[in-house]
Amino acid sequence: MSGMAGGHGKPRFNFVLMAYEDEDAARASYAPVWKAWSGRSVEPRELDLGEVGDENDAVSGAHPSLTDGAEAAVAQVRVGSVIMPTVGDAGPGIELPGMLEKFTAVFAKRVEQAQAGKTPSAALDDTA
Repeated sequence: MSGMAGGHGKPRFNFVLMAYEDEDAARASYAPVWKAWSGRSVEPRELDLGEVGDENDAVSGAHPSLTDGAEAAVAQVRVGSVIMPTVGDAGPGIELPGMLEKFTAVFAKRVEQAQAGKTPSAALDDTA
C-alpha cells in the first residue's frame, strides 16, 4: 500500500495499484475487490467521482474512530487491467470528497497514459 500523508488541515490518502493479466480479469475482480474495501467508513453514503476510469465507485462517511467531525472515504477505480482502491481520511472541518475525486482522477490518468505506452505526465498540485 502506498500513501500520501496529509499535513495539518489536509486529508491523508492510501492507495493500492492492482495490475491484472488483462482487462477481462480486472473487470471480473472489480466487484469482489470493491466489496472487500468499501466498508471502511461508518454509515457510508455514495459519492459520484464523475467519469474517472472505466469503472468507479466511492463512498464517504464518519471515520471509524467516531471522532466528532472526522471523515473516511473509500474509492475504487478501474482503468483497463488496473484496479486502484483508495482510502482517505480527514479531521473535522477538512473537505474530503472533492480531494478524493481529484486524487483518483490524477492517478487514473497516469494509469491510462502508462497503458497507452506514454510517459505519465499528470501531477497533484499543492492542494493535495
